[in-house]
Amino acid sequence: MSQFFLLLTVLLALFLVAGGAFALVTGRVSAFWVRRPVHPQWWGAGLLVMGLAVGMVRLTNLTVFMVLFLCALTLQGIALGIDGVRK
Repeated sequence: MSQFFLLLTVLLALFLVAGGAFALVTGRVSAFWVRRPVHPQWWGAGLLVMGLAVGMVRLTNLTVFMVLFLCALTLQGIALGIDGVRK
């Protein structure tokens, strides 16, 4: 069971990092439900940091994970708040 959760964590981290890199490189958000109201570079940076946090959750203590995860959420909040919700 532990190997299953390790595999799930690694896959989630890779998915987040790939989505963040895609948003940073192309300037478009790959998730269709958040394409319009976000700034893609901030969103990509947030996803990269979140992928780093999820990937390191088994290697570091909870404090490091929480700091990285909250930084990622802050970046994604900035991505939503920079342009506001477009109509």
